[in-house]
Parts: sequence; C-alpha cells; structure tokens
Amino acid sequence: MADWNKNIAPLLSQTPKTSYSVYQESLSTVALTDYSDWVNITKITPNPGYMDDLRAWIGNMKRVWEARKESVAVYAASSSGPNGFAIVTRYKQGLKERATGFRPPFRDDFEKVHGRDSRTNNYEEPIRKSFKESYSELLKFRADLSSK
Repeated sequence: MADWNKNIAPLLSQTPKTSYSVYQESLSTVALTDYSDWVNITKITPNPGYMDDLRAWIGNMKRVWEARKESVAVYAASSSGPNGFAIVTRYKQGLKERATGFRPPFRDDFEKVHGRDSRTNNYEEPIRKSFKESYSELLKFRADLSSK
C-alpha cells in the first residue's frame, strides 16, 4: 500500500473507493497465499438482515467448488463499506477454465452435490431473497507493472 499511496494515489483525479476485507478460510477452497495470474472477483452485498443467509449460501457453494476442484478464496467486508463478501475465483490453468465444456454446467454439479432439484431451493431462491446486488470483474496480474 505504501507504493500505491506514494506513486499512484497522487495521480488520481478522484479518490477511489476503498474497503477492508478479511479472508474466510472456512468458506474458501484455496489458501490465502495460493495466488494465480487470472482471477474473477464477484462482490455480493446482501439485503439488510440477510448476511447469515448469504454466509450459509456460500457454504453450500463451497461444497460444489470443492467437487469441481475450483480454487476459490472468500473474503468478508470488515469495518468499511457495505456488508458483504468478495468471492475470488483463481484460474490456476488460465482462462481455459472459463471455456464452455472445461467443466460440466454448474447447475448439474450443484445437483450432484446437494441432490436432485436442490438448485431451486438451495441456489436460486437464496439469490432472489438475500442478494441486494452483485457484480464481477476479471483481472490479470501484470508482473511488468508490479512494484514487487
């Protein structure tokens, strides 16, 4: 952060939004320091009163991620910004992991893990009920632009 604050922040025309999140080992399938060059970050903000429901939903998702051998790190917002989670999928094999056919459809694996017809009650309904908003971004680490 010192590098950012000294070399980048003074060049910005607007103050960026900042937040602080804490790694959630119990909801993740990958160690905190097990990095990848390609990541997809999905940030989810729950409706008021649904933080525990969202945590339970992520717990259900973890079982599917494990079955699919996906590298996912989960972080919970702490002390800044709205409540919520950041789900960081680390593509260890690159973007081919996002290609159609690389893995079976997610809905199929969800039902294999949680039982037939579980998708509606255990996957879709919690999204409709507890999600206030969500968005994703795909990022690539650029060593040539890094200070480390």
